Amino acid sequence: MSPAAGCALCVMRAACALQPLLDDLRLTQALVRERRLTSGDAVMVQGQVAQQLATLKVGALMLRRNPGVGGPRTVAVLGAGYVLSLRALLAQRPGAHAVAMVPSRVCEVPLAPLRTLLQRSAPAARWLALQQLRVTETLADWAAVARLPDALSRVAAAVQLLQRELGTREVTLPPRDDWAQLCGCAPETTSRMLARLEQEGRLRRTGRGRVVWLGASLMSRSPG
Repeated sequence: MSPAAGCALCVMRAACALQPLLDDLRLTQALVRERRLTSGDAVMVQGQVAQQLATLKVGALMLRRNPGVGGPRTVAVLGAGYVLSLRALLAQRPGAHAVAMVPSRVCEVPLAPLRTLLQRSAPAARWLALQQLRVTETLADWAAVARLPDALSRVAAAVQLLQRELGTREVTLPPRDDWAQLCGCAPETTSRMLARLEQEGRLRRTGRGRVVWLGASLMSRSPG
């Protein structure tokens, strides 16, 4: 099946974050390539020049940022629908690492033709701003977790955010150290808080690294 045919038949077509760009710019869908990722595969690397614009089709990505002090830290988990490498459209290097948390699929479009078309398309410029806003808002949501007053609240909020991003009631937790960084707690503390939430009947463990949140859920993300 050709890439163009793949886009036309894709079950995610209506919700695809790239679709408005492809429609507005009349960019041939033959340029779109789907890439399968295993856990730990990188979509973009902080400071390295990106060659493609990517949108997460299925799965979840962890964003890790190295602020230059203390080494890289995991700052967010993004679910399907986000567009990455937006800074590269403005000739800037990515400001974070993005790696697959679980087996995932991304769709990629080369940056070179997009840069030229964006310069003369007001709808495309608006689309770019909206996509960047979505990422910024989600980063702010994850950052707010660390400002909650106690460890139990932080872990509970992080589970709910993870559920919102993955779009499922049962979620796979990130690796231990990444999860602790997202919660703003030591790894041992996050384990104790998960056990306490289970004792309180607010979540249920369903397997190694998998939980179901039983409390009130956060509102779904805006489609943008």
